Amino acid sequence: MNIDGIEILTIQPDFAQPPRLTGRRGISYFGRGQSRRFGMFPTGGVRHVLAHRYAFDSRTAARELEDFFNARRGQQGGFFAPGWHAELEPKQTVEEGGTELAIGQVNYAAVYLDTAKKARTGHYIYLLNEAGDFHATKVLSATTGATEVLTLRDAVPEGMTFQLGRYHVGFLYHARFMADALALEFAGPQFVTCETSMIELLDGAAPTDDEVTPADDSGPEGGENAEAGNSGNHYWLRVECPILSASIYNPALPSNRCPSSAAAELTLPSAIGAARPVTIQIRGVAETKNHTGGAADSPFYIGGTPAKGGQNILKLTVGSAVYYLNNALTGIGGNGVAALDYSRTVNMQAGDVIRLEYDSVDSLEFHNGGTYSGATWTKDGTTLTIADIPPGTTGFNGQFVQVDFTL
Repeated sequence: MNIDGIEILTIQPDFAQPPRLTGRRGISYFGRGQSRRFGMFPTGGVRHVLAHRYAFDSRTAARELEDFFNARRGQQGGFFAPGWHAELEPKQTVEEGGTELAIGQVNYAAVYLDTAKKARTGHYIYLLNEAGDFHATKVLSATTGATEVLTLRDAVPEGMTFQLGRYHVGFLYHARFMADALALEFAGPQFVTCETSMIELLDGAAPTDDEVTPADDSGPEGGENAEAGNSGNHYWLRVECPILSASIYNPALPSNRCPSSAAAELTLPSAIGAARPVTIQIRGVAETKNHTGGAADSPFYIGGTPAKGGQNILKLTVGSAVYYLNNALTGIGGNGVAALDYSRTVNMQAGDVIRLEYDSVDSLEFHNGGTYSGATWTKDGTTLTIADIPPGTTGFNGQFVQVDFTL
């Protein structure tokens, strides 16, 4: 199957091992002589990474994936890969011949339908029902409002019906394979499993390796959605949890899919000397979480462990000391997320490893753009921002935290 001349990988993964969808923000490093490196973001945004595990009950069935892979390896052959996640919330049944799809509010026209970028996520979607019927289509336009209506270019084929509550809607990601090898594992003569990863192409172009691979192993370390560095005696660490797609799993508490984790790390040089108090500044937008077994200095929390629950964990390690940055004994309060902008004093010394990390726990995060009253969430455009660090007053599409200090 193909759409607009681009083949679609329609082979369904093994849903007993949920397909993984994460975000990667490409980082390139540069340095001058013996100075520390600086991180740059040449990709201009977050790319999606898909990891799918497949299970086949015959060697013949596995060969279909092998053939698809072999025709496109070399990491340059682009194709469409379904995310296999319910990334949009359908609001109505779509009958045979239908060309309109009603979905829950996600501001689709502004967020996804950028006509300058034909391969960008959101231009192409698919519908999958319980019977296994798969319909891929291009989205031509979208209305605004509490219920948005997408105009589909390709009508639902004859014999297919997508009954409300019995189908899901997801994105087709324009992607390439991340490796040139496909490892098959055999359990007996017939049962075959394998796993492969794909990375989204930006504007239809294959990214180069230096967009995502640091030039060497020295200096501050970042990774997907993370960076760490310094300029003279000023040091910073930053982690981001960008929204991957709007996916309401509870009508009262809308959450958005996000990367599972990210971490930034650096090591203090020997010139820092013996242990001394250092003021750290914590800024960002993040959901709050309860903690136990330590000392509360909210929103700072010293030691202890995070409470159970799906709220994101924000952890700062300084040497052997552990701190949590988003403590709130009263829970989420009036907004699903909180604006963090405060300072605390911790001890640091030469050789300390400073590590900032977030763990989304369930690959979901509260949306920054509404308010809560009890258990009811209202999407009202209340976007929290931190003016003096990127992205400033425009607001970040997700959650982030940055820690700064000067030695």
